[in-house]
Parts: sequence; C-alpha cells; structure tokens
Amino acid sequence: MEHILTIALSLAGPVLLGIFGFLWKLSHKVTELDHKIQATQRGVQANRSQLDKHFEKSFTIRKQVPKEFQ
Repeated sequence: MEHILTIALSLAGPVLLGIFGFLWKLSHKVTELDHKIQATQRGVQANRSQLDKHFEKSFTIRKQVPKEFQ
C-alpha cells in the first residue's frame, strides 16, 4: 500500500505540470485564433466600407448623366 501511495505521489507532479502545459498551449491557441478572427472582421468591415463608397460613387455618377445618354 505504501508503494502505491509513493508511486501515485511521484506521478502527481509531472501529471499536474502536463495538464498545466496543455492548458497553457490551448489558451495560447485560442488567443491566437481570436486575434485572427478580429483581424478578419476588421478586413471585412474595411472592404464593406470601400464597396459602399464605390456604390455611392457609381450612383452619384449615374444621377449626373443626362437623360439622353441613359
């Protein structure tokens, strides 16, 4: 019984460190993916804004074209 307890206690440290390392790595990966998602969202918003500007410009040009050319 004492041998089992000694073995269990000697394995507890490395197991806890392994779990801690895994959680640390997982947290880092989640943070990295979150930053990529935020960057992608900013890119989409910038593209949408640019597209809106182009549409607004094209509609403004269309309004300015005389009727005989439409």
